[in-house]
Amino acid sequence: MLAALLAPLAAHAQDEGGPVLLGGFARGIAAQAAPTPKGGPRLLVALLFDQYRDDLLDRFRPAFGPDGFVRLEREGARFSDCTIPYAATVTGPGHATWLSGAPPSVHGIVGNGWYDAVERREVGCADDRLTSAVSMHGGEKDESSSPRWMRAQTVADVLRLTTRGTGRVVAMSDKARGAVLPAGRKPNGAYWVDDRNGLMETSRYYMDELPAWAVAADSARALAIERARGSAWTPRATLPAGALAGVLVVDPDDTFPHPFAAPGEKVTGRAVDFAHHPLSMTSMFEFAKAAVEGEGLGADDAPDLLVISISVTDRVGHAFGPESSEALDLASRADSALGAFLTYLDKRVGKGRYTVTLTADHGVGPTESAERSFAAAPFDSVGGVREDSLGTWVDRVLGAPVKGVTGCALSIATGAITFDAAKLAKLGLDRRQAARIVADSAYANPWLAAGYTSDELREGGSDADPIRARLARGYFPGRCGDVTIVPRVDVIYGASSRRGVASHGSPYRYDRHVPFLMSGFGVRPGTYAEPISTLDIAPTVSAVLGIEAPAQSEGRVLDEALTRSRP
Repeated sequence: MLAALLAPLAAHAQDEGGPVLLGGFARGIAAQAAPTPKGGPRLLVALLFDQYRDDLLDRFRPAFGPDGFVRLEREGARFSDCTIPYAATVTGPGHATWLSGAPPSVHGIVGNGWYDAVERREVGCADDRLTSAVSMHGGEKDESSSPRWMRAQTVADVLRLTTRGTGRVVAMSDKARGAVLPAGRKPNGAYWVDDRNGLMETSRYYMDELPAWAVAADSARALAIERARGSAWTPRATLPAGALAGVLVVDPDDTFPHPFAAPGEKVTGRAVDFAHHPLSMTSMFEFAKAAVEGEGLGADDAPDLLVISISVTDRVGHAFGPESSEALDLASRADSALGAFLTYLDKRVGKGRYTVTLTADHGVGPTESAERSFAAAPFDSVGGVREDSLGTWVDRVLGAPVKGVTGCALSIATGAITFDAAKLAKLGLDRRQAARIVADSAYANPWLAAGYTSDELREGGSDADPIRARLARGYFPGRCGDVTIVPRVDVIYGASSRRGVASHGSPYRYDRHVPFLMSGFGVRPGTYAEPISTLDIAPTVSAVLGIEAPAQSEGRVLDEALTRSRP
């Protein structure tokens, strides 16, 4: 009887091209009698390149072919002014916001790690002591990963709930946080790289053993790593003449060729390990293909979600800088890998039956060498400032050395300072007093631009102080310390022995300006210059899928680039 009642309603949804909610309900309750709606894509691929500033799409364009990034622009929509609305421009918050549409002040992922006031310890944004790793080779680690720290719903959660589980979700990344945070609470799988061997793993939060397709894909990956032993990373022969002329070599002792150091081998000289080698990227796309086939993604009209986060762009950017020949060559290889994957989806899922979105979790600033060569004055503070030197500075401005006290800061994580209450008591200060002193002193520090107390950030921001507003969007009680300090332009937290080091994490445009492209089913081609934010990605992806946006999303649906109305 129920099937008979649902059938005409589901047929109407099919005729109108409406959202998948009713169709998903019908399939879950009376699948044998319910027509499958055709109102959405079979598969949505949410693709992210870690540390990929928007202008790199234009800077590296001479090294691109017609089938990758250029195809996405040619056949789809590009939003040329997409920015991150908060200050903590690092991997954890970027991946948490990506498919939740919520800022860190809502989803709680305020950094890659933080000093947690409840746990009274440093925690990683995807770490979970209550679960262990699962891999094809055994050798479990005592602690693995889960979304336990994530406080917001994602597109993946809504899709699973709306379709009653018929819509499948698989997420993968080199980094655990890159797979875990966007994948929601109940994906069909979330996978990341075990740095000990370069193979993919998951945790017991998700499953007790890897599916057969993942084991087979890991076996193929192990063979690829073995074949790469003794080889070296050199620039592609297909790069156009003169493509490397505009790059910046900041360390003449660390240039191509880069010998490949397989997992377990010592990295010396110019060698790069698996995490910094293009093989890690091509292997991820191969794993994605295996997931499409193994999980049956895009095989029917029930919408599925495939989340792919590529981390090697971030690692190469940190090590060599965004102006380097390594970054250019990797971008060319990423373009080819993307083009091959799109061609695969054309054949496997069907051209016009899937949608691809592409973005980044954050941008990147210039290297110190580039800044000193072309922009910085001799008296400017640029480059890395070590956290231990900031700890010494905190002690000094609080007057601690005079009273023989050191280590007033328990933690300094991405500029968020948490005080040691016992040390402050010896100085006759409480947390609020110490925070006010440090915040007011930041302006006089040559490496810092400003400081804000937790009370100020809890109150929110305003257009009159955009830096404070961005910090406030990232403030989550118990995870952001007592005071937050802001680096000056082109100053990064931390230091490196590599002269080509580059980094991110600031509230400035070079760290906040990221690409957003959409192509395929439901997308109206064009270039859109109106400013948008990364909060808009999740509700727009939801509209393409025909489902409601995540519960705490704060962005808008980018209707101007869609060919269908929202549900």
